[in-house]
Amino acid sequence: MPYLIQKNANGTVVRQWDVTMKPLSLGRGEQANIQIDDEELSRVHFTILPEGDGFAIQDEKSTNGTYVNGKRITRVTLKPNDRIRAGQTLFSFVDGLSTVIRKLEKEDRHYSTFVKKLTDKDKK
Repeated sequence: MPYLIQKNANGTVVRQWDVTMKPLSLGRGEQANIQIDDEELSRVHFTILPEGDGFAIQDEKSTNGTYVNGKRITRVTLKPNDRIRAGQTLFSFVDGLSTVIRKLEKEDRHYSTFVKKLTDKDKK
């Protein structure tokens, strides 16, 4: 399962949330699933939603916009390690272990094979 991680300007983690198959909204208002104290956020600023095998982020017509990797978006598919800025708040979208395992299995590479390859590299 992927995570949405809130970070300080220096990159340290402030908080993190599991991203599940249910839409996850973020903003400063009580209507948002995640409330952040940032006056530059709209009440519901953006939503992360399931899309195919992954997730998308959708700006909810916010006043100050939602930015992914420095570009203002209306909706875009999220990729691992995407950087998100909304208001003055910074986030990263990252894969969790179960997401990595699922991707390996889809590629017909199993978790045990992946771990074995990592272990073999350590022996060299």
